[in-house]
Amino acid sequence: VFLANLGPLADHGARATWITNLLAAGGIEVIGSDGFTNSTDAGQAFCESGASVDCICGNDVVYEELGEAVASLLKTAGAKSVLLAGQPGEGESALRAAGVDMFLHMGIDVVAALQGLHETLEI
Repeated sequence: VFLANLGPLADHGARATWITNLLAAGGIEVIGSDGFTNSTDAGQAFCESGASVDCICGNDVVYEELGEAVASLLKTAGAKSVLLAGQPGEGESALRAAGVDMFLHMGIDVVAALQGLHETLEI
């Protein structure tokens, strides 16, 4: 899973670390990235990573600014599934319309989420 980290480390670090640990619990490797400030760079890095699934990591403010554009570009770039670290909040419908398939956050059914990712990743 490629992590499309958005903004500086202070904006994405906590969620990127949480996602890395969550996916590791399911035996899923992550490919990290520096913080992106635009959707084009995030999409290019995803394509170069060789990953088939992406997880967008940032804070809520960055999601409002870049979330939809990044999700849309990642889907266009061929992501089988686009995940977003955090609760969707009021922007859920717009993020889903842009291509976010799953929101990963505290309180989710971790086993079900990991099983779903295993199916998507065909492992």
